[in-house]
Amino acid sequence: MTCLRAPPPEGLEVRSAMTGLVHIGAPYQGQEDLLRQTVPFVREGLAHNEPILVAQPRPQLEQMTKTFAGVPGITFVDMAEAGQNPGRILPWVLHAFTLRHPGRPVRIIGEPIWPGRSAVAYPACVQHEALINLALREVDATVLCPYDSLGLPAEMLSDAPRTHPLMLNGAPVAEPSVAFSWAGLRELIYQPLPAPPEQALGLDFHRHDLHSLRDLVTAEATHAGLTRTRIDALRLATTEAATNAIVHGGGGGQLRVWREGQVVIVDVRSPLPSPDPVAGRLLPPLIQTGGRGLILINHVCDLVRLYSDDHGTVLRLWVGPA
Repeated sequence: MTCLRAPPPEGLEVRSAMTGLVHIGAPYQGQEDLLRQTVPFVREGLAHNEPILVAQPRPQLEQMTKTFAGVPGITFVDMAEAGQNPGRILPWVLHAFTLRHPGRPVRIIGEPIWPGRSAVAYPACVQHEALINLALREVDATVLCPYDSLGLPAEMLSDAPRTHPLMLNGAPVAEPSVAFSWAGLRELIYQPLPAPPEQALGLDFHRHDLHSLRDLVTAEATHAGLTRTRIDALRLATTEAATNAIVHGGGGGQLRVWREGQVVIVDVRSPLPSPDPVAGRLLPPLIQTGGRGLILINHVCDLVRLYSDDHGTVLRLWVGPA
């Protein structure tokens, strides 16, 4: 497979030019077509002694594990498990893999969107795909993202060329996507959230109100029937989100919490825009004392969405049964 590098971004304020990343969208029609695209991609990487990560949902992953059974140099990850919350994929799967192979070019097959992904989680998947272009821009990585064109709805298929600078449309050469633009990434990263329901409980908070926030979300989680482990996860995530709003978002904010069945949803709003869309998507160096709040939030929550504009930032957290 021949890959072209995308031209550098122009007019994107949040990040500088991409120097090392090749990010390719690859629609496929059935399992045979998927293997036709992914197997040569892996073999080419093996021929160049490149470490390879294959992160796909289990049915697709099983085909790859059978094809490359016993072959060294390949890491297999069940994306449906590791990427249940799309916000975990960049730090804990992709970036973690590149850190294990410093100074070496790597190849990654990542399939974060598959038939059956919920409509609630899908915007976070689009955000993840868009953020790859910024978060890994200086990493020498070739990332191939398969899209099931027979099983996914048209909306999801049409978003793939918008989040991938290059597309592999049945040809051996990846070509620039005419739908991709660096300026358009912001719209894909920050997608508006539906308003909380009228019955949502609310509390304005400042530095000394964290105990009250924890009490409020604990009560809602208890009413939802969550286990102690999941309640503790929600308390931790809420504390981190509120602390982030206090420290970086203007000194305080608003919290809203409500239930949808056994799932508890928390909104943390702050009056300042988020300065960095990649915050929380890369693992910080071990010697760094801060910068782990959003990574921790994504780690313990079932789903996390972030929206930011000139009027402020909203971080929405979902925590349900284990």
